[in-house]
Amino acid sequence: MGKKKLFARLAIAVTAAVMCLSALVGCKDTYRLSYYDELDSERGYNENLFYLNDMPAECADPTCIYIDDESDPDYGWFYMYPTSSLYGGHGNVCYKSRDMKTWEYVCPIFEPSESSWLNERLWAPEVIYDKTTKKYYLFGSAANNGATYNKYRVVFRNHAERVEWNKTAAEVEAAIDGKTRAEAVDALKGIVDEQRAFLQTVECGVEQPNGKTYEAERVSEVLEYIADVYGVKLIWKDASHLELSDNAVAMQTNYNELLFTAVYASAANVKAMPNNFCYALYVAVSDSPRGPFVQYTNAPGDEGYDESKRTLTEADPFVAAEDIYEYLYERKSEYWQNVTGGSDGKAAEARAAKGQVTKSEAEAITIIDVHPYLDPISGKKYLYAAVYADGGNYIIGMETGENWTDEPKWETLTRLTRTNYFTPSDLSKENESDLTERNLNEGPYMYYKDGLYYLTMSVNYYMTKYYSVVQAVSTSPMGPFRKLSLAEGGKVLASEPQWDFMGGPGHHSLCEYDGELYIIYHSHYDRVGGSGVRGSCFDPIVWTKNADGLQVMHCNGPTYSLQPKAGADAEYKNIAGKAAITTNEKSADVNLLNDGVVRFFSWDEFIGEFECERTETTITLTFDDYRTVRALMIYNSFDYKKHFESVEKIEFEAKKTINGKEKKIVALIEDLKFDVDRYINKEEEGFEFMRPGGAAIAEFDELKVKEIRITLRHDAPIAVSEIAVLGK
Repeated sequence: MGKKKLFARLAIAVTAAVMCLSALVGCKDTYRLSYYDELDSERGYNENLFYLNDMPAECADPTCIYIDDESDPDYGWFYMYPTSSLYGGHGNVCYKSRDMKTWEYVCPIFEPSESSWLNERLWAPEVIYDKTTKKYYLFGSAANNGATYNKYRVVFRNHAERVEWNKTAAEVEAAIDGKTRAEAVDALKGIVDEQRAFLQTVECGVEQPNGKTYEAERVSEVLEYIADVYGVKLIWKDASHLELSDNAVAMQTNYNELLFTAVYASAANVKAMPNNFCYALYVAVSDSPRGPFVQYTNAPGDEGYDESKRTLTEADPFVAAEDIYEYLYERKSEYWQNVTGGSDGKAAEARAAKGQVTKSEAEAITIIDVHPYLDPISGKKYLYAAVYADGGNYIIGMETGENWTDEPKWETLTRLTRTNYFTPSDLSKENESDLTERNLNEGPYMYYKDGLYYLTMSVNYYMTKYYSVVQAVSTSPMGPFRKLSLAEGGKVLASEPQWDFMGGPGHHSLCEYDGELYIIYHSHYDRVGGSGVRGSCFDPIVWTKNADGLQVMHCNGPTYSLQPKAGADAEYKNIAGKAAITTNEKSADVNLLNDGVVRFFSWDEFIGEFECERTETTITLTFDDYRTVRALMIYNSFDYKKHFESVEKIEFEAKKTINGKEKKIVALIEDLKFDVDRYINKEEEGFEFMRPGGAAIAEFDELKVKEIRITLRHDAPIAVSEIAVLGK
């Protein structure tokens, strides 16, 4: 239905007697209200009133902040920092928006120098503003596989071992410097053979003439690795095999393997753990949310160098794998479940699925997805991140110093989660999680409300439709945290198996604006399968109580339906919560109609909907005074068996200026349609399902309204999830 004049006088043939009766009872004139029902997909929708998660910004792992400092040139804008493909992931970029939906690319904000350890795959950046320093701090994770830091892709138990490894590697590289490939191969083979012979007879636990002390377990690992390289990975008939090959890639791979083996054998006195997934954390600083950000360093010669703080050069990660290994694994080994048995095959997979890891499986450590958090209660600063080991991954937390660039307080480093368990320390059957985590906890984000800390994180694999966001609760920012079960509302954001409109919603951030909380997340353009390229989405977070009375975070989403516009440019807000609601349904809870909560998931049984059991249901919203109203949204049930396909009529007790005089009238809408084609899948009889979050919508010119009466006529019981009134 197109927009016409605001009102068309309701043409009704009436008798003189009826006209007299209307006058006697003081009936108001009734006008048919011209409206648009948003059913014409080709026409589009009114972007001044609504948003749709059609993902115009292609990105992953989005973090969003709102600039609320009125003195800032970017005041009133949202800034988003995603994982980007800039120069192969060699930098960070930002976007800005007024509404979190329509994003404008701004510029690159951080490009590490050539001398930095940051050389590829800068993932999941987060930016936080510090009101004391008036600086913006960019945190992120990056691969450290460059010659400046981690050429050989190994991690260690501590930084001292990395220094020893680098020294040994330099000696091996010097031995082949200037040689031809064939000469280098012979030299490297000689080093490997010499070290193998030495290690086969070395006395462990006693300092050797070379000044090194060897551990028996480590020596055994190195000898086993050498045997594996000679017997399985490479076939060295002669030097020419590595110098000349029909396959240049294979030739280089074999040579690199030989070089690594020579260093690995020569540095057998340190615990070098091969890890192709080598990431560490960085921090950069800027005066503006749009950058440029500069990598934080504190070294002699740097401007502002502070000798009382730890020394960091561009070649040093802010937090490295060695920090996590030394302070968490070595010093807090109670966080690991040492399980007997081998580390191969289905036995290892079974242990990993339960979050249990053997010592050897735990040793290949890397760290990503850093999240800076300022506790609003204590004022303390914290860092959270996801740690990966061969046996699984988990979330850690640690306190920082007074400044974001201070060295973390390593003694506070704590493991906060265990995959597939509600709590990390209890491995009983009763403590196993029902959140379908698939051995993955990543992308942490913290939020405080009413005495509780909510740790949200992504679970399952990001390249599936089941990637989702869950929540854990604690009374302290350092735990202990307990993940909530499905029945408790544990899943904040997810995709049900049958859904065909949203796949893999996850890796999120939380952003406050004007007293409201929003979740910004990525989802796949492949809405059915949940794989491939991703784009940014957002939806509101509301708070509700579960069956146990615990206040939990609930997302009105994920949505692929029209929702009320957010942000500084949103002229109208949902004012339904300001209205008193009555109904002719005796047993239904009218508070469910304007509590702000829309049900999406089958497992959220504690979230109710307004049940309509009469053949004709009337719902009345009454405001204290006349309010300017621009649109009405009546949300359908999440349950196909309780859905409605139209609204019988809507009557607005309103005011209208006629001939210069303000007059009380009734504005009428009849037979408002619900978009069945868009929001219901009826492809297979008996397996129909809703695409939750859809509403019957009426958009019209501004109308001064005191009361709204909604009439639903139905042959079978139906349910209404929520009512939104866009106005002011």
